[in-house]
Amino acid sequence: LSLLGKETAYVFDKTGTLTTKEFHLATDLGNYTSIIKSMALHSTHPVARALAKIEGETVALKEVREVMGKGIWAE
Repeated sequence: LSLLGKETAYVFDKTGTLTTKEFHLATDLGNYTSIIKSMALHSTHPVARALAKIEGETVALKEVREVMGKGIWAE
């Protein structure tokens, strides 16, 4: 307790420490919905889990590639 109030830095995990670890989509994706949902189903990113829950159809994808910290690509 003697150190309380003397902190010089705080570090938070933005994907869970202060949140419920549950992301929700707040906008309509229009004509891209089926493509985004399909790609999200192949991703391990926490935000992709929310995108994978979008109502709608999926499309067939070829050569799906996810690179950590860079994104996901597909044909």
